[in-house]
Amino acid sequence: MQNVINFFYHHTFICLVWLIILFILIYIQYWFYTIGITKEINCYEAVMLINNNSIIIDLRSNIEYCNGHIINSINISSYDFKQAVFTNINNNQSVIIITNKFFSRNLVDKLNKIGFKKIYLLKSGISAWNECGLPLIKGNIF
Repeated sequence: MQNVINFFYHHTFICLVWLIILFILIYIQYWFYTIGITKEINCYEAVMLINNNSIIIDLRSNIEYCNGHIINSINISSYDFKQAVFTNINNNQSVIIITNKFFSRNLVDKLNKIGFKKIYLLKSGISAWNECGLPLIKGNIF
């Protein structure tokens, strides 16, 4: 124990940096769990949810969406969210979001406000879907 105290005393700056990094990592993990994303899912779990009539929201840019997207997915911007898209949809349905976690927070907050509780994030996004050999549709259908 004396060695630890001695190390901390002689390397105070390094120890403080490590403590700050640890605090930031814990905070980020807590932040992701509190935004309503219940789980990151792989492409096979996503297929199971899609077969059970889930909604797929693709938050990538329109150009990326046109280059390849999952069939029946909805391409919207998380900042350009229109509640009208979801007025005729049962909020007990699962929602799968395709993008990066950092861009999904705004949309997840809005979906939670209108009653959606089963929100999932496709782990590694469309690249994982493509690596699994699952089909992509090209062109803008919505």
